[in-house]
Amino acid sequence: TCTSTVLPGTTVMWTTAGPQLLEYNVRVGVSLDGPRDIHDKHRVYRNGRGTFDHTVRGLRMLREAGLGPGVISVVTADLLSRVEEFHDLLNEEQVRWLGLNVEEVEGVHRESTLLRPENEGQWSEFVSRLYELSRGSGLYVREFEQYLSAVGSRGRVIDDQSEPYSILSFDTSGNFSTFSPELLTVVGESGDRPY
Repeated sequence: TCTSTVLPGTTVMWTTAGPQLLEYNVRVGVSLDGPRDIHDKHRVYRNGRGTFDHTVRGLRMLREAGLGPGVISVVTADLLSRVEEFHDLLNEEQVRWLGLNVEEVEGVHRESTLLRPENEGQWSEFVSRLYELSRGSGLYVREFEQYLSAVGSRGRVIDDQSEPYSILSFDTSGNFSTFSPELLTVVGESGDRPY
């Protein structure tokens, strides 16, 4: 069995590929980084306007079409103190699957707000509270399930972010990677793209 997951721009993707996604049972993930102000701070169009409204509209279109999309969220310092509001948004939009991507220093991203001294300790509070909320609501959080599985596993635990060929990512220039999509922005010392 081959499982495919896509992380598209929601509105454009549904109008062009929605029927095929249903036909081939493709899982869809949508990038939503928190409540409107947090999401729009980090996810903007070229004209500077935030993408929250379009993202939520696309999420609803996908759900109403029967695709049951999951959400991938980049966790920044802005989100740490607003875990309840974030969980409420996911619950309101009937999201049943969440993947957390911690804001990291990688590729062209040279700073993480999570590493600032004033945010020390907030990560563990965020994770603890999200764990409690997700257990109460039935929200599947990828990282919690992977960690719990790893604790009880005697075999090798596969992380699709670093396992070759688990993820196939393309950028707008046609470059591709068989690792995490974030590695598409990594440029080696000689100007090559090692991933």
